[in-house]
Amino acid sequence: MSLLDDVRRALQPMFDEGIIVAIEESPSSATYDSPAARLPSLKPITVIIPADKRESYRPRIVKLLADAGVVEVFVSIQERSASTRV
Repeated sequence: MSLLDDVRRALQPMFDEGIIVAIEESPSSATYDSPAARLPSLKPITVIIPADKRESYRPRIVKLLADAGVVEVFVSIQERSASTRV
């Protein structure tokens, strides 16, 4: 299983609810402003949602990942149309 598979499995409840439309491996953590994003042990992952207020979902995303033991990721959340589902 890949890290992306682990993330997808952890966030499956939010996929099922239509909150998350896709997840992607981010190209590099160097593009993020957060110092945590630049830690070499963290793999940048982008969560794609079709809704406004994307940051309001961060606590639930982080909790689901932590509950599943997926802690080696830095999560970026982006808004995108549901029609661009990956």
